[in-house]
Amino acid sequence: MEYALGPLDERIPHPQRRFRFRRCARPLAARGRHRGLLRRHPSRALVRDAVIRHPDWIDLDRGTLSESVAIERFAARMGRPAAEMRALMQHIKDSLTPLPDSIALLNELAQRGVPLYGLSNMSAPMFALLKSRHDHWDRFRGIVVSGEVGLVKPDPEIFHHLAQRYDLIPAETVFIDDHLPNIESAGRLGFRTIHFANAAQCRRELDTHLPS
Repeated sequence: MEYALGPLDERIPHPQRRFRFRRCARPLAARGRHRGLLRRHPSRALVRDAVIRHPDWIDLDRGTLSESVAIERFAARMGRPAAEMRALMQHIKDSLTPLPDSIALLNELAQRGVPLYGLSNMSAPMFALLKSRHDHWDRFRGIVVSGEVGLVKPDPEIFHHLAQRYDLIPAETVFIDDHLPNIESAGRLGFRTIHFANAAQCRRELDTHLPS
């Protein structure tokens, strides 16, 4: 039985984003050099709609839009200086920190010899940054990153790519994700699925798939 853990990003894998990371949707951190910027920054709802949930962010994850161009678009759309958008992007990067309980579960599965694969919606530069900051990537036998393959979840093509690249049989693979559209897409393609809420819940559901 294989386990595809995805994503490692905003909600990982973004056992994702699941083995996941926190992606902070706040405009800027209310601390340090960002404190002054936050006071005059647009609302969280505007940042969410104009940046995090805008189609440009999907293009960033897909690798079809560079961060520099995205920042210029964010700034123009929000009527803010590009410097503030660069600070926002840096804050998002700094907010991507592993969740201890999820990392513990990842380590448990790896120690039991469970084959683990990652599937993440993330730009290639963002993933390279995370690889340089954290050392748990060797638990995975393979990882597909959206920005490296030009595909994003929940599009079926990225699941096909994962299966073909690593010779995975969907009916024998458990896909774990906390974003329901990704779960639904994987399920339609025949993957077993676990809708991630927290590490304890995920561990309980995994026990029904793991050999006793």
